[in-house]
Amino acid sequence: MFSKSATDAECRFLTLFVAVSLNGSVIGVPFTEAKDSDGLDAEPLAGDPSVIAAMALPINIMIVDATGNAAQALLSISGEVSIH
Repeated sequence: MFSKSATDAECRFLTLFVAVSLNGSVIGVPFTEAKDSDGLDAEPLAGDPSVIAAMALPINIMIVDATGNAAQALLSISGEVSIH
């Protein structure tokens, strides 16, 4: 189940990735199955992709799939990642 752990995820596409950092930077990106390849398509809905490199720690990340399963992760100031 996706909500148990991002590493054990069986996410269903459409999947939405949202990250918010301490300095207020936000990025929101939906991922869909690519129509013409085996990969994924992604187009940012919110935020500017160029801010990702300047996002201040800690960064809260939420991933939600098409069935409503969700995972939340925290990238801490020390660089540790915790998944909830």
